[in-house]
Amino acid sequence: MCNLESKIIKAIEKNKLDFGFMGTGSVKITLILSDEEIKQFKEIEIDEHINKLYTLELEGNKLYVSYFTPQIKATT
Repeated sequence: MCNLESKIIKAIEKNKLDFGFMGTGSVKITLILSDEEIKQFKEIEIDEHINKLYTLELEGNKLYVSYFTPQIKATT
């Protein structure tokens, strides 16, 4: 995994921990990318697993990342 992918995943995990997402929740973060990270973002193919879970949108040097956590129903 490249540094940028790792940065994205760590930021989402931190956001989920900071705001205590359990069950259904939408996680949205904005990352400010360096010129090198923008170049890296444009060159990498995001893992298929990541593509299914995250929405990534680059505007200028801002990377907007959205992630929806589905509610898991407990069974008894």
